[in-house]
Amino acid sequence: MILMNLKANNLYSFNDFHINFAYPKKLLNSTVADEFIIARPNFRYKKINILMGSNASGKTTLGRLLMGIFNFLENGQNWPYLEDAVYDKNKTASISLDLVLADLFFYRIDIQIETENIGEDQSYKICVRKTNINTYDDYESCVEKVEKQQLTYTDKINEELSKINKKLLGWSFSFPSTNLNVDTSNLNKNLYCKILENILRTLDPSIKKVEQLNTVEDSYIIWMKEKKLLMQEGKLALNNILSSGTSAGIEIAAMLTEIIENKTGFYYSDERFSYVNSDIEVAIISLMIEKLGNDSQLFITTHNSDVLDMNLPKHSFTFLRKDSEGTIKAAYASDYLKKNTASLKNAVINDVFSTAPRLNLLDELA
Repeated sequence: MILMNLKANNLYSFNDFHINFAYPKKLLNSTVADEFIIARPNFRYKKINILMGSNASGKTTLGRLLMGIFNFLENGQNWPYLEDAVYDKNKTASISLDLVLADLFFYRIDIQIETENIGEDQSYKICVRKTNINTYDDYESCVEKVEKQQLTYTDKINEELSKINKKLLGWSFSFPSTNLNVDTSNLNKNLYCKILENILRTLDPSIKKVEQLNTVEDSYIIWMKEKKLLMQEGKLALNNILSSGTSAGIEIAAMLTEIIENKTGFYYSDERFSYVNSDIEVAIISLMIEKLGNDSQLFITTHNSDVLDMNLPKHSFTFLRKDSEGTIKAAYASDYLKKNTASLKNAVINDVFSTAPRLNLLDELA
């Protein structure tokens, strides 16, 4: 599953929000391999998406909105939680989503949430338009084709959603949580154990090894210098033994395993490296990018400015910002920095993307 475009209005802090994940020009000698649909080389998409911005700029909220949308597409009105995202209950909320699935169809999905009927069957209206992606099609030509189709909303949600090949929907989200609970049940146990051991030992040298516990399902023993720690079904028996950064490694290892196994094709990692050493974060992100399969997409949100020095195309970086009215906007590095030699870090230092925090309020307290 590949996300190409999202528009959202009256959902969380997204008002007239628009973010796009296509790029129009083929790059020579790109450091990211195969940023196009393998069977349709003209159809280019941003395979790696580094989302940056100050606190409360919408990085986590974007992930939660996408997760709500995807679950709605799969479950229909059996997934009512999308209604909770509506900001102004007196106004209609709307979503427009462009997706590509492995059936080589391009989908334009428009959703309206009528707040006067919220919580009832009639609260949702939807229109699904789709077109096949021909051999020489690109994103822009597919948009032209679906926009020639009539936009007609219906409240027959399940009937309209049946136009989507739901078997091809798949995603993986990882959000910060105070209660560590990582679902490792569907992972290759041997592969996850190896990755978990290498990551945890990188984060904490006192960890000697990680061993799968064959007598108890989905359980691992983390061997430390003077003690051992049980992890069962993604939960640590004792939460206060490992540091915050080392604990984050458990979920990082799960997502890396999913990427290597090519489990879903869509991965959204939100602030999973907040407590991790900068060099380690860059090394793990590089590994995730290297292992990312064809027709897959990776989203990483981070505050680490060292990531700006990674040898990635400029279009891989998107900056989110919230204005004084609370409205979130997206700014693309490639729109501002046309030359490959332009320094992305210098642009951020000079606040080219208007994402710098308002430190003047803190200065008043000095």
